[in-house]
Amino acid sequence: RQNKKREQRSLQSHRQANRSSTYTQESKGKWSVRTMSPTERAYVAGIIDGEGWVEYRYVQRRRNTRPGKPIYRTLIIRMEVPQVDGRLIDYLMKTTDEGNRDIKRFPNNPNAKDQHRWRVSHHGVYRILKQIYKHLIVKQEKAKLVIDHYDKKFLKKTFGKGRFGTV
Repeated sequence: RQNKKREQRSLQSHRQANRSSTYTQESKGKWSVRTMSPTERAYVAGIIDGEGWVEYRYVQRRRNTRPGKPIYRTLIIRMEVPQVDGRLIDYLMKTTDEGNRDIKRFPNNPNAKDQHRWRVSHHGVYRILKQIYKHLIVKQEKAKLVIDHYDKKFLKKTFGKGRFGTV
C-alpha cells in the first residue's frame, strides 16, 4: 500500500516536472491553478471560440423539499467543448487541469460517431477564462460576464492571508 502511494507521488511529481507551465497555489489552499503558457492560452481560446460554448444565465428553480415549494433564482455558469476526436479533449484536460470528460453515444444511428465532451463549471470556468480572455473573439462578451461576476464575488470574500481567484 505504501509502495502504491509512493508510486503515485513520484508519478505526480514527474508529470508536474514535465509541464512547461507553472502551478500557483491560491490563498484558499484548496485549489491550485495551472498557469498556461501564452501559446497554450491562445490555442485553448481558439478551441473554445470555435468549437465550444459558454453559458451564463439565471434560471428559476422550485424547491420541492421546502414547505410552500418556494421558487428561487439561481445562476448557471458552465463551459463545454464537444468533439468527435478524443485527443483534443485529452489535451484540454491536461493543459487546463480543469473539467471532466463525458461521452455521448448515438445508439439509434449506426453512422454517427461517439461525441467526447469536455465540461467545466463554476470556478473552473472562471479560472480558465481569466487566463484566455484577451485571446477570445466570439465568446468574449460571455467571458466578461463570468469574470465580472466572480471578481465582484471574490472582492467581498477573503480567504486566509489574501484574496481568492486572482491570477
